[in-house]
Amino acid sequence: MQEIKQILDKTAYYDEACFENEKEKIFETQWQFVCMEEELSEPKSYILKDIGNTPIIVVNDKNEINAFVNICSHRGMTILRGDEKIESSIICPYHNWNFSLKGELKGLPQSKEFAHKEKKCLGLKKVQCEVWNGLVFVNLDLKAQSISDILNPIKDRILPYDNISELKSNDGYKYIINANWKIFVENYMDVYHLFHIHKESLKEYDHKNSHNEFVNNQWLFYQPLSQKGKSSSSWWSGYMGDIKSFNGQKGAYVSMLFPNFGITATENLCMFIHIKPLSATQTEIEVFIKSNYGSKKFKNELVYDYRDGKKSKSELLKKPDVMNEDIYVCEMIQKNIKSPHFKVNALAQDLEKPLFEYQSIIEKLLNPKR
Repeated sequence: MQEIKQILDKTAYYDEACFENEKEKIFETQWQFVCMEEELSEPKSYILKDIGNTPIIVVNDKNEINAFVNICSHRGMTILRGDEKIESSIICPYHNWNFSLKGELKGLPQSKEFAHKEKKCLGLKKVQCEVWNGLVFVNLDLKAQSISDILNPIKDRILPYDNISELKSNDGYKYIINANWKIFVENYMDVYHLFHIHKESLKEYDHKNSHNEFVNNQWLFYQPLSQKGKSSSSWWSGYMGDIKSFNGQKGAYVSMLFPNFGITATENLCMFIHIKPLSATQTEIEVFIKSNYGSKKFKNELVYDYRDGKKSKSELLKKPDVMNEDIYVCEMIQKNIKSPHFKVNALAQDLEKPLFEYQSIIEKLLNPKR
């Protein structure tokens, strides 16, 4: 029987060279969440993101979502900064090359100077872009398998709803934490810790009867309601309302779409968690909550930033709160990881198996010849 153990060296959680390697071999080759589809609902609306080391533009072109690299094909200038309004085309400020909302070169000043080049060869580099159940994803690898082909066979284990459009944006938060992004992901998939640090904050769930597995690199987890949870579920139903198109068993359907996008779906709400690395030791956690009820005051505000010193680590544990508890754990691990005495000596063979499996996927991508 294969031993379930730590695969990655601890330097993978703080070394900037390791992080640069991840940008190239993970983030620039795997599907990455960009935004909710409604954020691009208006024609010519757009969003700028950095995927690994590559800046991209995602734009609504007559209700078709396109994506391309935000680097001018002329001299490598950044085209859009984010404060510009797009009219009929996208214009590079350096030499006024202008591109269509499909990324094609439409025109350029002094065009005779470039008569030796075909315009069709000078468009912006395309990026794969797909909308899956209201979520916009991109992939810089044009040969990568469609994310719909990956996720559709397991859709009801990720989003157990017959009509995802029934869900409305209810709330959103951002957290900037002092921890490597993989520490947060691994904590998210750690079944063992549910029994302990979350014993109060997640007491409505029956962890003993949970089950999980990886399917095509996607982690899928389900845990039913506990006896206590069945009464609290009734409270949630009264507060949030039941989602009419929910088609699963009551409980929590939790997934981690490789490598860094988490979803928690229940009969009352759906939470989307984007785990975005800022550096080798800093991570932005962006949370979107959808339910029966929309909110006109949806702000997606920053509620925790370790850098401002406004909230001490001890304050995170003042009352049962899943996110605060997770942030505390992740930041404490990051704080200790450079110590010569730090070592992951053992993993629970069943309850922490997802960590071993996830690290195995990461290791294979970073070192394919091993």
